[in-house]
Amino acid sequence: MVERGSATPLFMLLLIGGALLLMIALDLGRLAASWREAAAAADAGSEAGAARIDPAAAYRGDLRLDPEAAVRAAEDAAIAFRPRAGRGVTATAGPHRVCVTVRRRFRPLAPGLGFAPTIEVTACAVPRRG
Repeated sequence: MVERGSATPLFMLLLIGGALLLMIALDLGRLAASWREAAAAADAGSEAGAARIDPAAAYRGDLRLDPEAAVRAAEDAAIAFRPRAGRGVTATAGPHRVCVTVRRRFRPLAPGLGFAPTIEVTACAVPRRG
């Protein structure tokens, strides 16, 4: 008994399934790369903010941040680190610590799958004596 043409629908089903798995694998790789990039931007911003030490406190021997200058430097550095469209940066600073949060909307290759997370990464830094 010969069933002619029965391999074609099976082949098409396997081809579509393979393409779908390939898109998912590519999206997961792109998601990981976007997360690493956001983490690096948050690290760069927090380190730049932690370098803004209050000069008057430093002369007294106390390592304190200038909060306004630290926030400005942290946000500027996080935005300038490999600039990407749609990156949102917020920074907060106190006298001893600066934290930067980077948010970015992830746009998948296969938008119909309902997979579109927002990446949010936070990094903090403190000034230290070297």
